[in-house]
Amino acid sequence: MSEVELIKETVKKHDGVLEKEESHHYEIENRVATIEHRNRELLEENDQLKEDFLKLKTHSMKYNLIFNGIACNEQENTEQVLKHFIDQELGIEDAGTIPLQNVHRLRRRNDGKPPGIIARFAKYSDRERVLRAVPEKLRDKRHLSVFQQFPPEIVQRRTALTPQLREAKLRNSLDQLVGNDEVDIDQINDVVTGICQVLKGAASKVSVSPTYFKTLNDDDDDDDDDDDDDDNDDDNDDDDDDDDNDDDDDDDDDNDDDNDDDVSNDGDDDEKPPKDFKKR
Repeated sequence: MSEVELIKETVKKHDGVLEKEESHHYEIENRVATIEHRNRELLEENDQLKEDFLKLKTHSMKYNLIFNGIACNEQENTEQVLKHFIDQELGIEDAGTIPLQNVHRLRRRNDGKPPGIIARFAKYSDRERVLRAVPEKLRDKRHLSVFQQFPPEIVQRRTALTPQLREAKLRNSLDQLVGNDEVDIDQINDVVTGICQVLKGAASKVSVSPTYFKTLNDDDDDDDDDDDDDDNDDDNDDDDDDDDNDDDDDDDDDNDDDNDDDVSNDGDDDEKPPKDFKKR
């Protein structure tokens, strides 16, 4: 066998090896793509299961309310303490007859405040009646609060949406003020102040210093001062023009008087001026 034939045979062998490697490579790529697709499906199913489980947890807490700020006593009957709170603070006279399935204190707090009380109502209507009385009765009692129990995941989501909720309420208040014919300037000031606070809070989240707003205000003040200076300069220029015009008018009057005197003198050089004549 000649050397050329040996080279051709070697090239054929290498071509066969390359074809096998390419086919093996494509097979691996297909397997990886299948695994990735299946992994995405599993992740989506896992997320869906988490959401379904979260819905179940939220639904199971539907009858629960948390009461914060109620004084704690080691020898207390928690259910009686809660019913007394509902009667005295929320003004529900038949609080003693409201059926409760379970009432207990939460774990101790690190800030020294009394631990909250969680209560599960037997009837949803009783739970709603208690919750509806909270805004009116506890409006001026900031240390007391009553709210529905939610899972920690829902609490985090609601907390993240709080700034947007506050901004929407401010925008709604401003729209109502603008649409009203009789606008109270104090209400507008309150709304604008709230909007500024929301903007400063958003600026702090995006690493913008709140002093940036002060700088803008200072720049606006400087612009106002410059405008005032320009107005004063314009007024001064107008005053100078008026003075110049007055002086010119006086000069014209003087020239006219002088001309009149010259004409009178040309007519009669020997004529004496009257006694009451005063030279300018």
